[in-house]
Amino acid sequence: MVGIAIATRTFFAHMNFPFTTGLSAYWILAITPAITNTIFNKLKGIRLAKRSGKEALALGTLEAFVLGGIARSVATTLMFPFLRAKTLLQASSKNPTLKDATAIDIVKGLFAKGFLSMYKGLPLSLLRGVVSSAVGLTMKERIYVSTRRVFLAMAIQNAKAAS
Repeated sequence: MVGIAIATRTFFAHMNFPFTTGLSAYWILAITPAITNTIFNKLKGIRLAKRSGKEALALGTLEAFVLGGIARSVATTLMFPFLRAKTLLQASSKNPTLKDATAIDIVKGLFAKGFLSMYKGLPLSLLRGVVSSAVGLTMKERIYVSTRRVFLAMAIQNAKAAS
């Protein structure tokens, strides 16, 4: 995956397209939503496994909001060094020492400066991302519940009509 990112960056660097700066980090950052959804679904499964009956079918609105926020927090914290690397790569036109660097090179450099340097700016990113993801996952859960009810009602209606 890193090889593809380096090859793509090298190709576009010779084409002189300014919008491709930081592209190597995007290959890695593209999995952030998948991480968020995986964590949300695992937390949801754990939460619903503790219930029985009708309550075991779906999360409440507040539960979905909280679990969505937790999932996005974990995903953002895991992927933030690459987000920071992308930002630094995009600003590399002002810093000639970063001109030919990749996201991995930047993260290694940040780690060499100290573990916390990789997370400079994390609180603001968490504040922005957690709320939007929590609302989105809450809406996803509400849509799931509504759709499930409609299909169950249709199935019951079809069963009554068939008998």
